[in-house]
Amino acid sequence: MDTQDPVKRNKIELAYNFLRTQIIAHIATVSTANLPHIASVYYMCDAKLNFYFVTQMNTLKFNNLKFNPIISIEVTDESTLRTVQARGKAAVCTDQKESVSVINQISQIVRYNVLWTPPTILHNYNASATVIKFAPEWLRLADFREMTPKRIEEI
Repeated sequence: MDTQDPVKRNKIELAYNFLRTQIIAHIATVSTANLPHIASVYYMCDAKLNFYFVTQMNTLKFNNLKFNPIISIEVTDESTLRTVQARGKAAVCTDQKESVSVINQISQIVRYNVLWTPPTILHNYNASATVIKFAPEWLRLADFREMTPKRIEEI
């Protein structure tokens, strides 16, 4: 989500600053039988609003991604009543340097969260897992503290 438009750039920066404060996303995929599936994952994102997460290659989430790479992601902060919702295409990250960086960064996030058991890859390096990169085609940041039409910013 790169742009030359300063208004859009500002919206991207607002979404990025919010997403940097969160650690868990909810990923929605669809099976070959057109059944929805939602999974919670640790994630990270970059300044262009690309999301990254790690998944085992034997999960329903991964199998659904192979069938249909179009997914939705949702991140919510209950304490501030803000959320980001996004839709776009997910793919296996093929850049090894990028994948190692993602795993290292997500491992650091997991180290400090004792309330949720981390994904297996983060404590079992022999597991068959991969990094997924998600590039949103549509994204919106909603702030439900404000009760005005401007509370939802589509990017």
